[in-house]
Amino acid sequence: VLREYLRGLFNTTQRDRCSYVLKRVAFWHWRRGEYLHSINAALEASDHRWAHVMSDSIILDVALRQGEIEALRTWFKKVPVRTIKKIASLSIGYAWVLYFNQQSCQADEILVNSIHPNSRGLDDLDKEGWRELVNAIGKATQDKLLESQVLCQKWIDAFGDRNMVGKGAALTCQAFIASSGRHFEELERLSHRAAVAIQSSNQHYAFIWLKTAEIQGELFKGDIARARSVLLQANKTAEKIQVPKTFLNKMFGTLELQILHEQNHHLVTPVSYTHLTLP
Repeated sequence: VLREYLRGLFNTTQRDRCSYVLKRVAFWHWRRGEYLHSINAALEASDHRWAHVMSDSIILDVALRQGEIEALRTWFKKVPVRTIKKIASLSIGYAWVLYFNQQSCQADEILVNSIHPNSRGLDDLDKEGWRELVNAIGKATQDKLLESQVLCQKWIDAFGDRNMVGKGAALTCQAFIASSGRHFEELERLSHRAAVAIQSSNQHYAFIWLKTAEIQGELFKGDIARARSVLLQANKTAEKIQVPKTFLNKMFGTLELQILHEQNHHLVTPVSYTHLTLP
């Protein structure tokens, strides 16, 4: 309530200077290294020009490590396509966002455009395999699981030692594929490896997907009590390491309903599912 009151007061008293003040706020967050807050402030100021000064590591960190898909999807809509094509990190980050919004055809096109020889920063990004990683995991979002599994393994062999954030993402993708295929021994092995990479790189987005894969595996086994235990522990850990809650609540909320339905279907009505916005 206080936040809404202050926002209304700001809009009233600073009506003609809103954009200017928000840009100053964005710059303040930028200097403090709070890049997501900076992006959100710039977005509210309707200022896409921040894209030109954004370093490659920042956009990929916000997209792949923090997993702020919704915020970036809104922001990218305001960035001219020609700007995205000129900066490799924007192309790769945008493709990642599109894959996780089930817009694979557009994502494929953007990823191909990122190879343009005039694209800024492409050589440095390719040394860490970002484009290949997004392509590999993007296949899984299209249900091309076998192809994704192979590409992820190739990526880990080539880039895993120098890109820990990417390694956590690739191993998590493999773990999710193993869970979907009910390969439980493989899931356990990959989960341990992925957890190490995720913890060492503070990989929020992969953490959510890995726990989802583990909970899904327990549900497939029919061990509902274990699935609930993993979910509760995952929620505690997520709060402790300050995982962003928007996507977390959607994903874990869906899993919690599944668990409740399995334990006692009388507790969950079809209406409960229709009110969810599935990720």
